[in-house]
Amino acid sequence: MRKYVFYLVLCLCANSVFGQDEGPTKGPDLPKVAMRANLGIPKIVSSQKYRNSFSGVFSGEFGLSYKLAGNYFFGLGYNYNYFKAQRYFRENVNPRINASMQMHGGFLKLGHDHFFKPNAFTTVSLNMGYQSGKYYGLQYPSTDSVRAPYATQFGNVFIEPMVGVYFIVDPNFAFGAHLSYSYNTQVFSAEDIGFNKFGFGSTPSEKGYNALGNKWGMSMFTLGFGFYYGFQRK
Repeated sequence: MRKYVFYLVLCLCANSVFGQDEGPTKGPDLPKVAMRANLGIPKIVSSQKYRNSFSGVFSGEFGLSYKLAGNYFFGLGYNYNYFKAQRYFRENVNPRINASMQMHGGFLKLGHDHFFKPNAFTTVSLNMGYQSGKYYGLQYPSTDSVRAPYATQFGNVFIEPMVGVYFIVDPNFAFGAHLSYSYNTQVFSAEDIGFNKFGFGSTPSEKGYNALGNKWGMSMFTLGFGFYYGFQRK
């Protein structure tokens, strides 16, 4: 994951320098209203306990934006994140925990599009919003000692800076790649869902699950594809 982040940042820096050497680059006049979407795979980077509990499967967002002066824009959107329990919980505990976690959220987006070539532009934006999350598959046997009235839902505020590179393939359509970092105020709680009942270590000499650090919000990097569609006036 780190090498992907490095390559994308390096590419953005190189494009910025290249554009400055040739002077301002004039791109097409982007439409006032546009649809923006991003799809990717989230990578948990916050607490050790959260990373050892779930892994990212899919992340997506969809929204509409309105262009202001100077290619600045604001918009509204919806995002969705899906995670599954780590293999240890799905295969090596009794009872097996085939759990998943899903997040739904709404956000306000503020950003800026910058052309570094006539047919290519970068987008730097910030999402700010609220997410509701829910755990599925916490089906412990009623006779088991881990059975409890677990809190399967939560809500949190999040901020998500994002950078992307897009290439125009049609007068009103562009695609490319994006990288984002989502910081969520919610702190993961293994106790809320009963995972603390299944302490483990990768090797006998390593710390158990319950001794892992848990001092950060439920945050993640997402690397994936991005799409832009502008609604041209007829």
